[in-house]
Amino acid sequence: MEEILHLIDENVLNELRLLNGYLRSYASTFILDAQSLCALLMLIYFSVKSYALMTGDSKFEVLPLLRPFGLTMVVILWIPFLSLIDDPLNALEEKAKDRFVNQRVEINDLFIRRIQLITAVNERIYEETEPLNQLDETNSSMIPGMDEIIGAMGRARILIQAKLKLILKELLEMIVVIFFKVMQYLLLYAKILFSNMLAIIGPLSFAVSIIPAFRDSYIQWISKYVGVMLYGMFGYVAMILALTHVKVAIIKENHFYETLLNTPGEQGVRNLMAYLGGVNVAETSFLVALVVGGIGMICVPIISSWVLHSGSTSQLFNKAMGTAGKAVSVITK
Repeated sequence: MEEILHLIDENVLNELRLLNGYLRSYASTFILDAQSLCALLMLIYFSVKSYALMTGDSKFEVLPLLRPFGLTMVVILWIPFLSLIDDPLNALEEKAKDRFVNQRVEINDLFIRRIQLITAVNERIYEETEPLNQLDETNSSMIPGMDEIIGAMGRARILIQAKLKLILKELLEMIVVIFFKVMQYLLLYAKILFSNMLAIIGPLSFAVSIIPAFRDSYIQWISKYVGVMLYGMFGYVAMILALTHVKVAIIKENHFYETLLNTPGEQGVRNLMAYLGGVNVAETSFLVALVVGGIGMICVPIISSWVLHSGSTSQLFNKAMGTAGKAVSVITK
């Protein structure tokens, strides 16, 4: 079982950054096409406006005539415009990431202590378990050495039981950690994919906004783009909340193991046997915390839409998650 420090692999994050930089190079793909479209739509727009002024159907207004020039300037300066939006959002994401890194380093010490306590509990189980003498004195005298054999078998049975419990615990923790990681990386990849798709088609959205019928297209694009860029910040905030839950769970579990180790005499042995025979709530707190944190990642697109309405991208993410879940269920059948 890996440490909390490695719940997010820095190598994977670096690969995602490189992927984002590579995909961002395609942001200028449709800039020339959008500029040509701007020129054509501006010609149509000013022709309609001129005709309306000549016929007296509208009054001369300066600001509506400047609007197409402003949209065209954004298309021409598309890359600087993206940087203008990205810089403050990336700063928020880095701030949330720094808080997350500080917290996971703090929790890592508790997690290492947890591993040490689990190892100590298993060692005490073997040390405190007395040989199981199931033969009476008559049989013992008739079969010399049988008592030692049975005692060794009893200790071996308990040791195997303890090892199996530890293996099952580590297996469940590995599965839950994989689930937690998948949710993290899926969220970060969705941010990269959606933001770069929006960056590529953005110039066209601004170009068609010149036409009055599509005048709000650029506003909708900005709301969707900002909402997607907030995936990173809200993702780290969700991870901070998840690790806070994990911290409480680990402290609770460590206290449980310390109680097992510090209880002396027959009561301590009975507690150890009860520990082997069942599952305590304190043992499952860590797993529950990670599962809840992973589910929280799925809610990030919905939460980001609360800041700026970007329903289509959050709905697309949720549909993709539902499709992936159905695919997994079909494969596992």
